[in-house]
Amino acid sequence: MRAKTCIDGSNPSVSASNMDTEETLARIAAVACADVRKLFDDSGELIPIVDLDDQIARAIESVEVVRSGKGEQIQATVQIKLAPRMPALALIARHHRLVEDQPVVQINAQLDPQDEIDLARRIPFALAKAVTLDARANAQMLELTEPVARREALIEQRVPGNEPPN
Repeated sequence: MRAKTCIDGSNPSVSASNMDTEETLARIAAVACADVRKLFDDSGELIPIVDLDDQIARAIESVEVVRSGKGEQIQATVQIKLAPRMPALALIARHHRLVEDQPVVQINAQLDPQDEIDLARRIPFALAKAVTLDARANAQMLELTEPVARREALIEQRVPGNEPPN
């Protein structure tokens, strides 16, 4: 009896909690670096799904076959949707610490007592500013990972106050 396998050759019974760090990063990278050209052969024909390499197979979110026509004039259209790249790129950026989850404040200085008092008065303002900057950075990251469909819907609706940023 043959074990079930996913498109990418992996075992579907393996849960995400059993994946090690290397496997997790490899799957995220497959989505982030997916090259749509790998879906086609040199003549521009779609490669059969069972012949796709693991990297591009892991990046496929869905496959849909739409049949149309009647009798001997039936045509099949294959629609392949790749997983969105931006969430995967955001995870990779976080992994490489290109984007910080929390602001880092580090102060290394030798001060005289009067400077320490002055600094102590300024710290709450500096922390408030750091929190504001962190909130802005998180909003920008959210904007990067916001689904494209939602942005397109907002553009189409042209609801005042919901225009996407330039």
